[in-house]
Amino acid sequence: MSDLETARANVRSLCIATKTDFGAHTVTFQPLLTRKSEDRLVTECWEIQGQQWLFLAVCDGIGGCYASQNVAANLPGRIRDGLVGVLEKTVRKHLDRGNVAETEPSISTMLVEVVLAFDDNIGQALRDICPRPRRLSPEQRESLIEEHKNIIFSAFNATTLSAALVNVTHGFMWAIGVGDSTIALSTADDDGTRRSTRLVKAHNFKDPDECFYMCMNRPEEVDVIENERLLKSAAMSRAIGNYAFKCPASYSKYLFKFLPWSGETDFNVLAKRIKKPPYMSAEPSVKFVDLQPYRSKHPVLTIFTDGVDNVVDGKWVFRPGSPSGADPCEVVSKLLQFEMDPSLEELLGHHIEPRWSRSEGNKAVDILGNLVGGTSADRLKMVLDQDRLVDEDPVSGLYIDDVSIIVYEISS
Repeated sequence: MSDLETARANVRSLCIATKTDFGAHTVTFQPLLTRKSEDRLVTECWEIQGQQWLFLAVCDGIGGCYASQNVAANLPGRIRDGLVGVLEKTVRKHLDRGNVAETEPSISTMLVEVVLAFDDNIGQALRDICPRPRRLSPEQRESLIEEHKNIIFSAFNATTLSAALVNVTHGFMWAIGVGDSTIALSTADDDGTRRSTRLVKAHNFKDPDECFYMCMNRPEEVDVIENERLLKSAAMSRAIGNYAFKCPASYSKYLFKFLPWSGETDFNVLAKRIKKPPYMSAEPSVKFVDLQPYRSKHPVLTIFTDGVDNVVDGKWVFRPGSPSGADPCEVVSKLLQFEMDPSLEELLGHHIEPRWSRSEGNKAVDILGNLVGGTSADRLKMVLDQDRLVDEDPVSGLYIDDVSIIVYEISS
């Protein structure tokens, strides 16, 4: 076996990949052996009133996997129940092209309400078991954490949500986003060139609207946002969980700071900055898309975590000191082309193989493999180098965040 084939096999061995019966391809990748991925994926197919529906989602866990696991395990069922409730109120008790104009706003509203209620329940569960954290003795705190670990960590950890609710029967879709993961629609021109459209915005402080909203609600607080971070800590403006930014400071000072945490937040410092919570919400952005006009353009839905963004940017991977600044939506879209774009190979710095996963035929794995090295054995070996992955030097080290991707060919 050649060096390239060995390196390819080693990368593939660290992927968790699936292909569903209804055509969704997925992959999750974390090369550092001492770290477990905190991402979670959802690929569910429902039959409702004789119609086929899909719910596809990526949840990028932050600080741990409890919030992402909670969302992946429990939110889809809440959304399904909410959807059934909306459909039962329609004139014909099912969705079609004759009533979608009047029904789609109700489904959009339902999605917002269900996600917000889900997040509110996380916070309420925490308050129910710990209404006054400052009164906890060390022994009481330890016992509380042991007895109610899932509740506490689901509130303490954070997760994004990027999801698609798809009516396959009629070609309707609702894109849902909380946080900075991505959901995008890739379409092909007549010559096969692919282009991508981000369906909902990323919720971070690079967005002037998110900054304006936060600052206008707290005119008396100075430097709420610094260097595109909330209270010098959180990069996202919205998330599910992350109750350190939604609860009074006493929760950070007397509970959260005693929990294991893989992030950079100093909870003693954060507690001093918390004045008027909540500083963060879980309100999703929702967009309705009629897929019918795109049928001739070979539409492909791509959903991915910001681990993809980090590899494309390259600042902590292959391009220290010279980040690419490229749009990850466009890069991922072009990696779906049958013929590779030389400019994309130049941007990534290595050659690309369109069917990287070979006989496996998993398009999500194809994208991942081409992002982390393509046909370069040296680069594929580099992303698995455990010494470099733990090296914190910005030049000699590598940092690869959890990468998760869902690809769904709508025309299939």
